[in-house]
Amino acid sequence: MSSDNTLDNFFSVCNSLYKFFRKPTVAAVYTGEKLKRLLDQRWTGHLATVIMKSLEHIVHLLREIEDNQTSAAEVRIESTGILKAITQPSFQFIACMMYQILSLLDPPNTALQAKSTDLYTGVRLVQSALVCVEELRCDSQFDTLWEKFTKDRETIEPLAAAPPKKRGRVMFHLRDYVVDTTVGHRPEGLGEKTECKILYFSTLDSVVGEMTARFGERNSKLVEALCTLHPGSEYFLDANKVRPLLDLTGTEMKEAEFAVARQFLQEEMSQSDKNWTTQDILRRYCEPLAAMPTVLETLKLSLTFGASTATCENSFSTLKNVFSEHRRSMLHKRKACLIQIAVEKDLTKKFTGEWKKRLSEAPFPRRL
Repeated sequence: MSSDNTLDNFFSVCNSLYKFFRKPTVAAVYTGEKLKRLLDQRWTGHLATVIMKSLEHIVHLLREIEDNQTSAAEVRIESTGILKAITQPSFQFIACMMYQILSLLDPPNTALQAKSTDLYTGVRLVQSALVCVEELRCDSQFDTLWEKFTKDRETIEPLAAAPPKKRGRVMFHLRDYVVDTTVGHRPEGLGEKTECKILYFSTLDSVVGEMTARFGERNSKLVEALCTLHPGSEYFLDANKVRPLLDLTGTEMKEAEFAVARQFLQEEMSQSDKNWTTQDILRRYCEPLAAMPTVLETLKLSLTFGASTATCENSFSTLKNVFSEHRRSMLHKRKACLIQIAVEKDLTKKFTGEWKKRLSEAPFPRRL
């Protein structure tokens, strides 16, 4: 069983379910939790797609649509196919498994979406989530998940039970014979639990391997340089490890400043049991560090080096809102100004009171 193909099929079914419940006739009678559209580029997009809380209600509604003769034939046929797909034991197990894994990835994803998150904090959160995912790869964790899946399965199976099949009739000329061996009998497979266990471990291996390749500190000298600027690092202010960050900004390396700053800050931090951060150092020792401008500039750079894609995504969302159907004839200069005002709304809000005051004091022209 290939984990990649199996998971692709699972999320394809979830996406088809979302599209089906978007139909007006179906959405009018659905009262469960709102289904989410699949977003391939986000972890939370996959987490929101996994149906867990409303699965029982969804199965019940699909069964009603399938049996309702007044519904359109296309809707009934589609509901039958989706019902068969989501009531498969493999689908329900994958739903439980992916909900468990993606829930661990949700906190670092939320942090990386924040504008104020620095790269060091983002990497630390991803590493913590990675450790939690690695801890799932054991027999005890799988047994716990399997127990939960079996319990949920007992609730869904009665709702999705198909009508009993017609009992076969024994042929008249074979009524005096007893069959003790079947012809063409295929040996049983690995078993449902064993196949799910193989899928469980292969999925965890894929997730851990992908996260290690994308967020591993060893594969990024820049991340290592940013981590070196954190006071809790073993190589705090190590000039050789900070060099990639200075090369990126074109700043000249002055090893003497880093040596003095490291000795000074370590002596100051040793006098307190506080867990120091880069922000704390800049707030308290900004004036002494002004004598070492390269170090001060590097520390500030470590905080302004954004790890978030929120600003970039925000600009695209703003462009979609500004560039509406009624504004397609505007010139590029005006559109750029509107987008800049919308993106920098935190700054424009500060002037709202001043603008209102000026407008209230400004004389209005008289009508002729």
